[in-house]
Amino acid sequence: MIKKNSDNILSSIIIILCVISSYNISSLASKFQLKAMNLDIVPRQFSFIFKISDSIAGIVPLLIACFIFFNTKIILNHVFDMKVRNSSLFYYISVSMIPLLIHLYFVLYNLFTYLPTLSLAELQNFENVRFSMGLRISDFQFISSASWELFFIIFIFLLYRHKIPIYKVLFSVLFAPAIFLVLYYFFL
Repeated sequence: MIKKNSDNILSSIIIILCVISSYNISSLASKFQLKAMNLDIVPRQFSFIFKISDSIAGIVPLLIACFIFFNTKIILNHVFDMKVRNSSLFYYISVSMIPLLIHLYFVLYNLFTYLPTLSLAELQNFENVRFSMGLRISDFQFISSASWELFFIIFIFLLYRHKIPIYKVLFSVLFAPAIFLVLYYFFL
């Protein structure tokens, strides 16, 4: 019982840290976007829109975790008749999010450290700005993609280790995100 509670607490902490970092990244980006627009006074509409945007960005990790949780649970339970406890599935998803959490805090560190020192000209040519270890924005995009790939690899491995056949694991984990990506790239 104690291990189950500690797993749930750890899982919740990981998700909450992802939410906080995502919100802070969006908030910092909003502030520097205003700086790049060279506005002395921030119009109330911008302030309101940025707050909504920051809030939405903050809940994105939670929404993704819920999306993957419910899709995996539905497919495993109803399609393959495999029973996985909710707490185990939640734990597997949150542990799999650790590479994403590291990536988010690395981005947050770089934004917090380097953006305040940038001039207006550098902000307007943001794609060429060098951050820690000489990284550019395109490098952060690659690291983000690698973090997501690690997320899915870890999640698949943890479910497979739970004694679920690999084809059931692959289908239950990858089916809904694949449908989402197909719809996103072909219709947007």
